Amino acid sequence: MSSNVAYTSRPPIIYTIAGSDSGGGAGIQADLLAMHSNGCHPCTAISCITAQNSTGVTAIENVGILREQLDALYSDMPCDAVKIGMLGDTKIIECVKGWLESLPRDHKIPIVFDPVMVATSGAKLLSDDAIEGVKDIMKLCDLVTPNLPEAEVLVGRSLKTIEDVEAAALEILAFGAGAVLIKGGHTLPTFPHLSPGALNTTVGHSQDYLRSTSTSPSTRLSDSSSGIWLRSPRYSTPHTHGTGCTLSSSVASYLGLGRVSSSESSEHGALNAISIEDACILAKAYVTKGISISKGIGKGPGPVRHTGFPSDHNCYPTIALDAAEREGFDFKVMRPSDFGPIFPIVDSVSSVSKICSSNSCKDVQLRLKITDEDEISRIISESSKICKSSNVRLWINDHPSHAIKHNCFGVHLGQEDIKRLGITGLLSIQKSSLALGISTHTFSELSLALGLNPTYVSLGPIFPTSSKTGIVTTSQSPLLLKKWRELIGPSTVMCAIGGVSSLERAEECVEAGADFVGVIGAVKEDVGILKGWGEVLEGKRREDRTSGRRDLPITDFDELSRIINAGKINLLGRGRDEQTKYLKRLNELKSKYVSVSDYIKISHFGFSEIPAGNGKLMSKIAAASSSKLLLMKNDFPYNFGEKIEHYVLWKLNSAVTEVEIKATCENLLKQDGNKRVAFWENTQDLKSIRDLDHVQIIVLK
Repeated sequence: MSSNVAYTSRPPIIYTIAGSDSGGGAGIQADLLAMHSNGCHPCTAISCITAQNSTGVTAIENVGILREQLDALYSDMPCDAVKIGMLGDTKIIECVKGWLESLPRDHKIPIVFDPVMVATSGAKLLSDDAIEGVKDIMKLCDLVTPNLPEAEVLVGRSLKTIEDVEAAALEILAFGAGAVLIKGGHTLPTFPHLSPGALNTTVGHSQDYLRSTSTSPSTRLSDSSSGIWLRSPRYSTPHTHGTGCTLSSSVASYLGLGRVSSSESSEHGALNAISIEDACILAKAYVTKGISISKGIGKGPGPVRHTGFPSDHNCYPTIALDAAEREGFDFKVMRPSDFGPIFPIVDSVSSVSKICSSNSCKDVQLRLKITDEDEISRIISESSKICKSSNVRLWINDHPSHAIKHNCFGVHLGQEDIKRLGITGLLSIQKSSLALGISTHTFSELSLALGLNPTYVSLGPIFPTSSKTGIVTTSQSPLLLKKWRELIGPSTVMCAIGGVSSLERAEECVEAGADFVGVIGAVKEDVGILKGWGEVLEGKRREDRTSGRRDLPITDFDELSRIINAGKINLLGRGRDEQTKYLKRLNELKSKYVSVSDYIKISHFGFSEIPAGNGKLMSKIAAASSSKLLLMKNDFPYNFGEKIEHYVLWKLNSAVTEVEIKATCENLLKQDGNKRVAFWENTQDLKSIRDLDHVQIIVLK
């Protein structure tokens, strides 16, 4: 599902009502690039023409034929979604409002409004009357996307804390919009004076707040009706021109894509069900990727790049259950080859016994849909004893308290289960050292799951099935499974489940990137498939193993240097033996210290009380040390061979420069004569301590 893959029979038609940027980085020009890059057909209704370049705007002139543009478009190419950007004055605002009110209500066309009101300098771009008109137009919109300064204008006060933003979202919703996304990604450079505890100054991420007015009760933690924080990596670059325009036009593109996909009843379940949450998450991924590779063109800030439908796991946002905390959950870590190719899912003790007697699998999941707690406990207890005697790992679907009580290996949770358990229940699972699997069906559910750092993530149903509800549900398809693989990345284990009723379907799943397949009906009919299918799938797993999951380590220093210089850090890894030792030690440390992060804080930095959140870690380390950098051998080195040493250089001060890092590397060279050094800054998703930057260094002896 990259930008060159057609996933609907026709491209969604997306209108953009916005100003023209003669510099090509924002406005209509950015909208066109984003919409086209995401597989849509963009149509433009230009509200104003600006004379600008990368250093600023010199003139603005409103367009007098805006309604004529919109009427001409709609008479021939009705839209699947609309993005609204800069509206220069009250006359333009009234024109757009009148056109929106003329749209057929039964068509339910998604409307996304980016209320451009404040310049980068902080100056207002609209009169007070026009700002009131902006508020009035919001009642016709499904989503409004103000940045923090614009949100401050709308509510009439400054927003400095997480609580301020959450309260402001409710006030903006009171204007009548269906949802609001308050963008805070630019907060740190815009407001350097913010104190610890303020928005985006403490977590080392870009965070945006999404809140909707849904009247239905929330059943998932990824539902924005209760408010959700979207978290993604922050990139230190001045080249962010057009990010707001790009984000809102991308949201409109994804909502339009969902509208067309749903109308065609395509077998791409997550696309058919694209919600406001899904669209915002995908748009944030798109913009983050564009920022990560942006470059300057003129003398001022360069524009965000346009890269196609999101596919980079490093840029995919997560949902943060606590916006003030840097670090999330830390469940048991397993590698793909720790699992067998088939994961049988059964509902009785007798079925568990048959599975274990076959000697053909490593894991079995027990899924009970009964309500008698005593009976649930009895079945889990008996199943646990059988599995332990057969050296098979038992996973329990839901019922974590029983899984903990009977010392099972892991639990599998659906999205509703996670909502019911909440943070307290999830912490209980983590402290018990149970492994955790999480079901996902939508892009927002995936963001929530990845934010919890589970042992594995599942997607389903891949093929049509009635195993869960008695009703055939919309399937995801191997195409969506392949997209999940891209967004999850190579280090997270992925299970494909649902409708895997034949070996051919199981092979399709593995080819699309699944590490193993969950099987329900087929294994119930014939336990023998565990051996027959397993042998075929294991062979395919070896053949199709991706470069990001190498079984053999890279030991050639020149090859390592090329990989590091190319930024392909995902290719670095451990051999099977080293990975086994690594995972064993990792899980031992988690049992003792709860997380690797806490282990490092205690053993390396000497804290008896663990500092957490609100910037406390950096301030404590800075107070205790006069040095900006701390060099030590890597506790968890990659298996580079005996001739290559692996170090970690901790940044104890946010003002550390690349020159200082290089000087440290040069000192390593001087220690023992003829050495070669290469280094890279750890990516956010690989950091042991997420609020403390560090550099990986390898040295050839």
